[in-house]
Amino acid sequence: MSNLLWREISEYKEGFLEYLVAEKNSKQNTIESYLCDLSGFANYLTVKRKLSSPFHPSDLVRYVKFLKESSVGNSTICRKLSAVRQFMKFLYSEKLL
Repeated sequence: MSNLLWREISEYKEGFLEYLVAEKNSKQNTIESYLCDLSGFANYLTVKRKLSSPFHPSDLVRYVKFLKESSVGNSTICRKLSAVRQFMKFLYSEKLL
């Protein structure tokens, strides 16, 4: 995985929005949901003090565990992970990961 810090990765959200519109033909509701879900993941990392650490796939595993412990439904968890996954795909396509 990349040595990019989550704080640095978050700076690419604007490009991600453009990618969602141009490449994925995403609707406004999807874009807003993805941004909300990415912000939730960033907030989780902030609380866990991981923003100053390189992103690692195990962060997602811990995030899912946290969501389940918070009684978040499986379909919501899947949607949140989809947002993070699409963002990571975007970063990879831009050769940032």
